Parts: sequence; C-alpha cells; structure tokens
Amino acid sequence: MNCWKKHKTLIITTSVCLVLTLTGGSLGYFLGKRFFVSSVDYSNLDANSLEDDNTLVYQHFDSYQNQDKTQDEYIDNFTPYQLANAAFYQSGKETYSKVVGAGQVIAGGAKQKIMSYHLKKDNDYFFESVSTGLVTVAKRFYQNDEVKWYRGKLDKSGIVAWNASSEVVNTVEDFTASWGKDLSRPTVYIISSKTALETSTITKNGNHLIISLDLDPIFSVVRYVKQMVMMSSLEADPVFNTINFTITLDSDFRIIEAVATESYRVKKFGWNDATGYLKETTTYQVDEDIPDINTGIVYE
Repeated sequence: MNCWKKHKTLIITTSVCLVLTLTGGSLGYFLGKRFFVSSVDYSNLDANSLEDDNTLVYQHFDSYQNQDKTQDEYIDNFTPYQLANAAFYQSGKETYSKVVGAGQVIAGGAKQKIMSYHLKKDNDYFFESVSTGLVTVAKRFYQNDEVKWYRGKLDKSGIVAWNASSEVVNTVEDFTASWGKDLSRPTVYIISSKTALETSTITKNGNHLIISLDLDPIFSVVRYVKQMVMMSSLEADPVFNTINFTITLDSDFRIIEAVATESYRVKKFGWNDATGYLKETTTYQVDEDIPDINTGIVYE
C-alpha cells in the first residue's frame, strides 16, 4: 500500500442561497435546501500548473513492462497518482475503446439517473451524457479536428432524439477553454502530486490492481467545474467536499473500471447539496461505429 500527501491553499468567498434542481457535469442533477455556502474562486488557479510532467513516469512504466515486473514491484515503486497516470497512458495506446457509464445523484430525497457513452476510434471521439429524473438533460459531442455538440430530448420510447439545429461548433482549443477538457482527455479530474491526498492507496485483487485516489476537493476539479457550469448553466462554480476516484486495472495495466464518488454543492436559484456516484466500464478493441446525429443509443 502506498500513501502520499499534498498541501493546499484556498481562496474563499461567501454567498447566500435558496433552492431548486439541476445538473452537475458527469455526475448530475439534484435538489437541495437553503443555507449559507462558501464558494471557491478558481480564477487564479491554472490547471496546467497543477499537472505533473509524467514523461519520466511513462518511461519508467514502459521499462517495467519490458522487464515483466511483478505487481508488488509496481506498488513499491509508483505512487497511486503516478500509477493512475501510467494506466491512462497505457489505456490510451489502444486504437478503439468504449466507456459506458451509469450512476445517480441523490439530494433532498430526489434521485437523478445518469447515463453516459464514450467512444474512441483512432483520432475520432464521441461522448454522450443523459440524465433523467426530476428533469431530463442530454448532450452529445463529436470530436476530430473540431468539436460539435448538440442538445437532445428524451422521447416516449426512452431514447434521446437529438436536435440537429442545436449544433454548436468549436475549435478544440475553444472547447477546452470553455468546458475544461476536450474528449481525448481521459478524465475530468487533475490527478497529480498536487491533488492526490495522503489517503490514496494501491491494492491487489487477484491479477488486478485497484488504485483508490482521494483527491483534493479544489485543485483536482479546476477543469471539472468548467464542465459542470457549461453542462448545467450554473450560477456559480460548484463547491466540492470530498472526491474519491477508484480505478481497476487489468493484467495489461489498462483501466477497465472507474468509480467516482463525490459530495458537493452547486448553485442554481440557490445552493443545492448533493452526493453523486458514477461507475464507468471500459472495453477495448471494439471497432464500433460512431453514431450519427439521427442514431440513438439504447442504455441497458
């Protein structure tokens, strides 16, 4: 087991609140109650400066792969955040991948169901996020040399119909500036020496390694909060309390499962308190066609 620590500073302002419903990026929609909430000022936080240069980590990892090192040797010589980044690096070598997500957000007795679908095919990327319950919000994204995204509406059959006239076209750079990350980036979280808490661990489960990352609730979400604001038209940047991101690696050190568990507050007609859970399952070398705007996805 590896445990690592980071230090943090924080800029806080105070806001007054009220109550209502909405979404929060990949994890959701929720309902809350009135109270005073401290909001976080992310304007002076540079996401790039919170990242690590993982060049040497990747070289070290490739060397271990070539030497057929044991699981224990990886655990002893990589921190949890280093091995997590190495796993993203290893997974990214695959030409084709499919990530299917399912989860929920619960607050104030209300439950919102979350579904997502992400495809990588060579240098083409597809992502769809659908949330149903008290409200339904659906967005679909396509990326190659640019990013196109659309809004959708759930029909009576339970399939989202996508509105072609809602199309928004961005350069990848502009999309990243607005949404925090583009579709080629494997996670919304910043996972680094500056964001991984000392309680993060690596454990074994048969031929799988499990990396449990407790993340700083401010520094790790500098990209994520942009996505949440854009996805949900929030009135202020959300405030996170706790974040755990646990990934399971197969025997080839590819990520086959990722589970995010969060507690946070968002502001839409007042501050709303929520807990969210999202489980993503990844399969590789599935040469699945990216659906066009007229093709809906059926979630099982």
